[in-house]
Amino acid sequence: MLTIAFCSQQESMINHILQEITKDFSRRGIDIQTLSAKNSEDLLQYADHGIYPDIIIFSDSIVSKKFINTFLFLKEQKHSIIFILTKDSESFNDSMGDDYTFLLQPIYHVSSASYQELWNSVCKAYDYISSDKNTFSYYHRPSYHSTPLNHILYFASEGRCVRLVTKYGSDSFYGRLSELEDNLRVKNCRFIRVHQSYLVNEKYITSFNRKFILLTSGELLPISKSEYYHALQKKSILS
Repeated sequence: MLTIAFCSQQESMINHILQEITKDFSRRGIDIQTLSAKNSEDLLQYADHGIYPDIIIFSDSIVSKKFINTFLFLKEQKHSIIFILTKDSESFNDSMGDDYTFLLQPIYHVSSASYQELWNSVCKAYDYISSDKNTFSYYHRPSYHSTPLNHILYFASEGRCVRLVTKYGSDSFYGRLSELEDNLRVKNCRFIRVHQSYLVNEKYITSFNRKFILLTSGELLPISKSEYYHALQKKSILS
């Protein structure tokens, strides 16, 4: 069961977005529980009943010292909570100052006017929560898939999609390599950026030079920047 809390003082917005998210997850066969909170006391009441969200979606318009303390308390009780911030104001970061550090990783920022952007971030958060340290999960219509990390040779950026290449075939999903790279850092497998378009599993690199890496599959992938080449050298992955 996935629990999602939406924090906003606009009740109509809360109800609309939670209904849409519930409907979209239901289509994918995923059971979720939704919570609505107009203030920090609402969130604490849920916690008093042992209900802690997996994902908290909140608007910058509701953030206060009290909300910050509540978020910190919830994070202490459940370290895996993911925050999704919907921004109404471009000056939000500046106005928060040092208090903004309460948004511990992972965190996603989306425009409050874009439901699609919000939905994509919720999907990414679900992927992060549902997968363990040894697998990679992704959504390819009409369902979620999981792949052992040690089967993955590399990820390749192809426009708005990422191609996943394994020992046994390939698949694709919507995403960005930069975000994928951040999420993979907590996994029990090391992936190395060798090109703007390639993120490679180090265990499948057999050799490299200034221009290319050679994989155990026999594929050659380009190294696009000297910084990637020097990073490969420093990591001494072949030693």
